[in-house]
Amino acid sequence: MAREQIVTTALGGAFQTVRFVFNGYSAHQMQQIGEGLLTRGMIPRIRRGQTIYDTPAPPLNPGYAKLKVKKGKQPIRDWELSGRLLRSTKVVSSDINIAKLSQTDRVTQARAFYNNRRARQFGVSGGDRVVLREEFAKQPPHTTAQVVR
Repeated sequence: MAREQIVTTALGGAFQTVRFVFNGYSAHQMQQIGEGLLTRGMIPRIRRGQTIYDTPAPPLNPGYAKLKVKKGKQPIRDWELSGRLLRSTKVVSSDINIAKLSQTDRVTQARAFYNNRRARQFGVSGGDRVVLREEFAKQPPHTTAQVVR
């Protein structure tokens, strides 16, 4: 049975990271699993305006909600005013048994950090864990051949 560890951390001030660890997977497999978690779990949930608790995020400040409506966006906390924050959310590193998800530049890392202080949206929810397990089920564990001498 694979050991599972999912951690959401704030490192170095405004640096949000989601890290997950499962034993028995190659770096390439962990990259694919992380991308599946983002595209099928975390990003769609954030676009729906939900938190890591799978509940609706708190309402926006009325002035900011009006600005979003004026720009043709939904007046919910969905990280979608310009789209840069969600576009920059990627698997930033993967290695054997571990993958890290974060934003790709310091500006969006800071935005994610401060948005997460208002409403915990960047992280792994209960629904995301189901997606994560489905992604792992798609990937057979990596086995290494032992050299016999």
